[in-house]
Amino acid sequence: MGSCFQMRVVREKPDQKWYDQLVDGAAWECGHGGYTGSFAEAPGTLTFPPSGTHQTLRDATNWLEENHEKWEPAMAVPFKNDAQGIHWCIGAWCSE
Repeated sequence: MGSCFQMRVVREKPDQKWYDQLVDGAAWECGHGGYTGSFAEAPGTLTFPPSGTHQTLRDATNWLEENHEKWEPAMAVPFKNDAQGIHWCIGAWCSE
């Protein structure tokens, strides 16, 4: 089975409740059967790896794509948004 990279951007540091709602919403929208390629395939505890603050969204996304493993909980990393301060990029390789 393959996987696809899913990503969301938020302004505030996400918490577990927010992430659980994201996973539940993906399961509702894409189904509960598994292999949907959505965040429904990355349940568990949202992790915050020590990656530092990335300079751009592209940097944050690239870092997540290179460091996340399929079947692992999603990861959140901060990045600079010049116009609005620090934002967060949440990403995961999701089975499909």
